[in-house]
Amino acid sequence: MKEKKRFILLIIIFSIFSLLINYFCLYNIFNSLEFKKGGIFYIILLFLSFSYPLTVMMERYRPMYLTKMFYRIASIWIGIAFFSIFVFLIYQLFSVLFTFNKQTGSLIVLSFIVIVSLGSLINGKRLKISLVDIKIRDLKEDLKIVHLSDLHIGAIHRKKYLEKIIKITNSLNPDIVVITGDLVDGSTVINKELLSPINKIKAPVYFVIGNHEIYEGLDKVIPIINKTKMKVLRNEKYKFKEITFIGLDYYESKKELFDNLNKININKNKINILLYHAPRFKLEDLEKKGINLHLTGHTHNGQIFPLNLFVKLLYPYSRGVHRSNNSNVVVSVGSGTWGPPMRLGSTSEINLINLKKG
Repeated sequence: MKEKKRFILLIIIFSIFSLLINYFCLYNIFNSLEFKKGGIFYIILLFLSFSYPLTVMMERYRPMYLTKMFYRIASIWIGIAFFSIFVFLIYQLFSVLFTFNKQTGSLIVLSFIVIVSLGSLINGKRLKISLVDIKIRDLKEDLKIVHLSDLHIGAIHRKKYLEKIIKITNSLNPDIVVITGDLVDGSTVINKELLSPINKIKAPVYFVIGNHEIYEGLDKVIPIINKTKMKVLRNEKYKFKEITFIGLDYYESKKELFDNLNKININKNKINILLYHAPRFKLEDLEKKGINLHLTGHTHNGQIFPLNLFVKLLYPYSRGVHRSNNSNVVVSVGSGTWGPPMRLGSTSEINLINLKKG
């Protein structure tokens, strides 16, 4: 019941946000095309504003092929509308500073939005392998880790996409695979069959929950995940060879997060790897706790420009590798996408991390 109320609240907030975005976007499109803003304008506005929330609810409670198709279309439009706002704001700034033909300017702006949106959709399907070498002092044996995060399996990224990721993962021949949250999206009903490709991973798999597992409802997600070969680490540690893997649940509260980490007895003389969904820990925090490597995700590196600029303000590390004397952080930009299946300024990735003797 608590998850249902939270879901309804999120839908209401998103609907208001969607209404504002769509109004600004449509207002500028109609102005650019010199269309009158009569009844048709408001019909289109209401349709576009509420199409995404409605398809989300339909997909969660009455999923079928048609709802998935509408969900994809509505998601793509949200991505286009959001990017369009940024472009229109720049255009309006230029129109104040410079004098030019408004018709020509409008045509250039609309053409730019169409071209970049298509490019973002194509780029959203790309999946690259990011190679990272980490040297750890006192490591006796090299170890190969495949790090996956933010796959967002749901209405858009379905079983076939998960199979593709698993196939690539196995081809990298890892010693161990870790998934740092948001395996599921919360956009559709999940079941054992949807996540069954996980069982084809040849290496051991460790998993920590992300915010989307919480949105979906842990009482639904955890039993399904437990039917796969994944080992769920929930505020606990687990030894693999000479390395201790520490897994933490996702927490909004930083105090709650640090309190749960402090409850775990960490041997600073051993090699420790922390798995947590969001990059909330700074390198100095990790050094104090004796953690050699922190694997994380959540940020998507903003996914669609200019959100990557805001992500950098929210988290100490938004993407890539960050190092200090004894600790390292690797932030995945995600192996999938959330909302619009689009990427602009980022590319979905699988991290291949080679731990080497320091």
